Amino acid sequence: MNLEELQSFCPQLGDICFYKAIATPWSFREWTYATDGRIMIRVPVMPSVRVQKNIKLRITALNLFRNHYSTWAPYVPLSLPVRPKADRLKQLVTSLGHRIVDWRYLERISALPRLRIAVKIGRPFDPVAFRFVGGTGLLMPMQPCEEEKKAA
Repeated sequence: MNLEELQSFCPQLGDICFYKAIATPWSFREWTYATDGRIMIRVPVMPSVRVQKNIKLRITALNLFRNHYSTWAPYVPLSLPVRPKADRLKQLVTSLGHRIVDWRYLERISALPRLRIAVKIGRPFDPVAFRFVGGTGLLMPMQPCEEEKKAA
């Protein structure tokens, strides 16, 4: 993965959750990270990428990957569900351990080379872990809206 591809996983101007510390990829220890707050990926360290000085962000990234990669189910290829209708607000309940995810993010990670995912069953608010050629990542689930909570 090159730096331009990595940058595409950072917030773009106009994103609602634009946070300066994650506006560009950053490195810490042996990894280079990119995140927009919804998807976080890491690849082996890229020497040209700045080192993250924000201690809270470094600890958060380390803990996310440590906690969500230690006890996963087996990794399997991602099979994209049928694209949702626009009246579903581009959200769908997937077969990814009953998580609610935004379709755009599923499409985005599905383009990664040889993508494989792992999901903790019964933990609907944990991220979906994924691996691809050259790195690993986490896809954050969405909170269900009130109608979906009542239907469950």
